Amino acid sequence: MNILKVSLVVLFVSTLFSCSTVYVDSMKPKGVDYSGIKSFAWVNPVDADGAHRYDDKIYAPVILKTATNALLTKGMVLDTLNPQVVFVLIHKLRK
Repeated sequence: MNILKVSLVVLFVSTLFSCSTVYVDSMKPKGVDYSGIKSFAWVNPVDADGAHRYDDKIYAPVILKTATNALLTKGMVLDTLNPQVVFVLIHKLRK
């Protein structure tokens, strides 16, 4: 009986989360050639008081790992000392 209750709760919660919408925004200026860029780095965003938001601890590592793997797959190199381009991850969860 407990397994049935737990299964129903998990089903309800997963159904509830599947109703949310994912919104992604990015900006790419027209006329800029990105083909020569081979190295990148990430900037660590913090609030004005230097503290990370709670949701940064949960979602940011997953997003950064996925994006880094995608860039490495495209032939780019992670170079924190002399990158040709620097990325910053800013995300906001909507309720």
